[in-house]
Amino acid sequence: MMRASVVAVLAGSVVGLAAHAAVVPYDFTGHWTGTARTPRKPAAMLSADLTSTTPPELTGTLTVVTTEETIHCTVSGRQRRRVVMAAPCDNTGYIRFKGKLDAAKATLSGKMVWTPPPHMHKHPKHGVFTLAKQSAGASHARILHGPSEVVAATSAGGPSPAVVPADGHWALSPEQSRVTLTSLAFQGADGNVATADLTGCVPTYVRDSAALSPILAQFASFVVPGPGGQGDVLTAQTFFTSPLVVAAGGSVSLDIVEDMIHTVFANVTGGGASFDTSLPLPAVQLVPSVSGAGRVEFYSPTGTALDALMPGPTDDESGSVRVFYANPPQPSYVFSPVPGPSQAWNVSPGTSPVDPSGGFRAGGYLGLDANGVLCWALPTDYTYAQYSELCEMPIVTTVGASTTLSCQHLTSVPPPVSGDTYASGCPPITPDEQRTLTLVAR
Repeated sequence: MMRASVVAVLAGSVVGLAAHAAVVPYDFTGHWTGTARTPRKPAAMLSADLTSTTPPELTGTLTVVTTEETIHCTVSGRQRRRVVMAAPCDNTGYIRFKGKLDAAKATLSGKMVWTPPPHMHKHPKHGVFTLAKQSAGASHARILHGPSEVVAATSAGGPSPAVVPADGHWALSPEQSRVTLTSLAFQGADGNVATADLTGCVPTYVRDSAALSPILAQFASFVVPGPGGQGDVLTAQTFFTSPLVVAAGGSVSLDIVEDMIHTVFANVTGGGASFDTSLPLPAVQLVPSVSGAGRVEFYSPTGTALDALMPGPTDDESGSVRVFYANPPQPSYVFSPVPGPSQAWNVSPGTSPVDPSGGFRAGGYLGLDANGVLCWALPTDYTYAQYSELCEMPIVTTVGASTTLSCQHLTSVPPPVSGDTYASGCPPITPDEQRTLTLVAR
């Protein structure tokens, strides 16, 4: 939200020695979570990692998740009788905080001023905030909004949930969801796996943005079958794009971004609707991040973030591209449905650990090059012994703008020019498949 590095300094007249009472330096180093509120707006979620430098100075990073966007900011501040912080953000807005520290409770609360990006020509908004420092022995997991700034449809005559839905295969963007997390498994670089069981971990999602239409009529809650259609537990295997180092007896903190654009599938025949549970995809895309809440972009072949009738040979969001940025500007994960493996990470398969139980490893060389082109490689299976496609796509930053996905079917792909990803330069391709996509949510 911000582009300014002004730190306010409290000043006042000298009134006796009491005005100069010493402030005991506080160690702000750690992970902080909380909320920010402005009038007539839903609360925004705050997640900050702060570090005390030379007392009374502090620095850090801040993620702000609203119903409209996810914003990443840098923080600089100072502890006086009040704690004053300035946070310039990646959307050229900025926030100023001034609050009171309760050292005993490890909380910080007070007033804030949010100055929107200059191009929006909006007045600053005043509000209040609270932040609480997470104790070293406590872990946390949060489900955060994925794409929220959306475009309903880019062409007239798009699907409308207000009428009887047409026959075919539909991809839905539900209003609400509930996910039960049963366990987390962590595999070390040495191949060893440790599992932590979870009890009562039921994060929920409620879409409170008016930009998306209601779910199709006649649809109700359902349980997605597990692998092979057996049970109701889906095991999702994914990859941390930066090392997660856990000391013996230490805790693990995860931010899980929930992306609800076109995540549930259904079939309509003769006006009658039923959920499609044949696809081997979870109803919700969950991506772990060590860096914070991240950002998600969704590029759609239908040009809409609403419930959509899906075209294509796989009928599985065919040709769409979903990009997750754990630490912008470089992407960390891409999902683009094709027959076979559809995911790529910003790592080299040669340097990622192998799961001894099934041979899974992450790879794909996903990277955003200096020309703003996203490129990645998809394998025939997750051993990365052979490849199926090399793809590239220029990114766009405006919701509603279009781009072209180009792919070439290959059995082998060139390694990066340097480093582990194609951020060092996209390989040249001769596309045998191209598709126009629209950025419908980010």
